[in-house]
Amino acid sequence: MDLDTARSGRLVILGDGGPRRELNAALPKAIGRLQQHLPGWRIVHRTHGGEVRSVQRLYRRFGVDAIATGHIHNLPALLARSELVIAATPPVDVIELAASATPIVAAIGADSPECAQVRTARTLARSGACVVVDQPDQELVWAQVLEPLLREHAPRRRLSAAMQRHLRTDAAWQMASMIRDLISSPSQSFVA
Repeated sequence: MDLDTARSGRLVILGDGGPRRELNAALPKAIGRLQQHLPGWRIVHRTHGGEVRSVQRLYRRFGVDAIATGHIHNLPALLARSELVIAATPPVDVIELAASATPIVAAIGADSPECAQVRTARTLARSGACVVVDQPDQELVWAQVLEPLLREHAPRRRLSAAMQRHLRTDAAWQMASMIRDLISSPSQSFVA
């Protein structure tokens, strides 16, 4: 049997934004603690190019089969095939993350700027569409957050369904706002 067909899930870590150093240090340790829930999982950890080797060494040290890389070709396709995504916030790939409706865990460091991406992550978390980790340097916090998400499919399915509901609601609101703006614009004349 092909190894990839035996895999039960893919965890993608986008650790090259926001609190990446904390994320790159804590996640390999936390994932190492959760190895009993990892059979069949494929882990892909993207980080800044200069940190790839050190992150790869950490995974090896904790006995975790993971790929550390500085670049992911065709990220939208990888996200679409993933079971869970961890992203340092503010992530560079916000559009791809939202469009994939993949379950997301957003890491927000103490020094993260209060930007649109951070506000969006918190809004998504309030609606059950994502999980926010405010202490990305805490290995035990990561282990507590990730354990149910790696162990069972149901929590990931709930996150994904909530994300899809949120995106549909947001898209409808955006379209209604655009139509309202067009109709109320004095410079527009409509011919019936």
